[in-house]
Amino acid sequence: MRIVIRKHALLAGAAVVAFIGHINVPLLPGDGTASAQGASADIMVPKFEVDPFWPKPLPNNWVLGQTIGLSADKNDDIWISHRPASLEQKESYATRHEGDCCTAAPDVLEFSPAGVLMHHFGKDPAHDWPSSNHGLTVDNDGNVWLGANGGPQPGDFAPGSAQQFDRSPRAAPVATTSGAVSGAEAGGGTACTRGQYHDSFILKFTQDGKFLGEIGKANGSRGSLDTNNVCGVATIRFIPGTNELVAADGYGNHRVSVWDATTLKFKRMWGAYGKPPTDDPKIAHYDVNSPQFGNPVHCAQPSNDGLIYVCDRTNNRLQLFRPTAPSSSNTRWRPRHGAMARSGKSPSRAIRSRSSCTSPMAPMRRSMSSTASR
Repeated sequence: MRIVIRKHALLAGAAVVAFIGHINVPLLPGDGTASAQGASADIMVPKFEVDPFWPKPLPNNWVLGQTIGLSADKNDDIWISHRPASLEQKESYATRHEGDCCTAAPDVLEFSPAGVLMHHFGKDPAHDWPSSNHGLTVDNDGNVWLGANGGPQPGDFAPGSAQQFDRSPRAAPVATTSGAVSGAEAGGGTACTRGQYHDSFILKFTQDGKFLGEIGKANGSRGSLDTNNVCGVATIRFIPGTNELVAADGYGNHRVSVWDATTLKFKRMWGAYGKPPTDDPKIAHYDVNSPQFGNPVHCAQPSNDGLIYVCDRTNNRLQLFRPTAPSSSNTRWRPRHGAMARSGKSPSRAIRSRSSCTSPMAPMRRSMSSTASR
């Protein structure tokens, strides 16, 4: 991918600067010195241009389905995961020997910066495998980690096969296991608490696809208090300077969970506002004041400012936490005279949107309010 600076980029930059100056919000919390109004007029905005020849053509008539995970390793190689079964019938003729093209590539592929295929691996019946891939991360040691968010049990067909596109009704298998419950919620009304959410695990591999281990197991989850399993992980990240893996454990669960990346053992968890997570099905989504994370908790991103930024997608908010001591107190911000007004002195904060998004410009009119701790 190349970064190209064009003349009209100046106009785009001016528009962005004008917008930021209008809302008068610093780019980082507490950064009162950041003022768009004082920005230099010659700032240019880079334009990203698609390279249509990246990656290089794949072998074996392989094509990609829904690409759902991407990570760059320490060598700047690009790793992706995709969903082979997402190819349509007319995209997979070669799988059924009905034409020359095409068939799904393996789930995980590594490319050099030039787009040359380096490694690849896919489903192995010797261990658990996602019914829906979601998220991929390569750690500093080169290990490849896969998340997953498939609740239903895997289909009994190969991607692109005639069985996949057989329209005759078939009952989907539902597996239930006793699970390894450790403080997990009893009963409940979700697939996770009932042990019927298939992708209750995180997988760890070498770069050539050798299976190294997993956190959790298929259908093992017993909900957001389970310390042996995850349930529908969206992203996997690592806390800088530690050996800790932080998971956005939130397509089935309602939490952030932290695990030892070597032993794969549980370390800690938290829900909204740093409180213990819950799985109350009566708590509605789309509520910026919700006491519970919604589904999905779609990211848990450590940053170089010593915080973890958590995306609570369906509740239209972002919450911030210190990774070692999540707190139930929080701070919310609102724009005020070029600085951020805030209340509370806590390690946990929430940024939320009050916008109803009823017009195309509504997301750009989001307000951030200040409140005492919850």
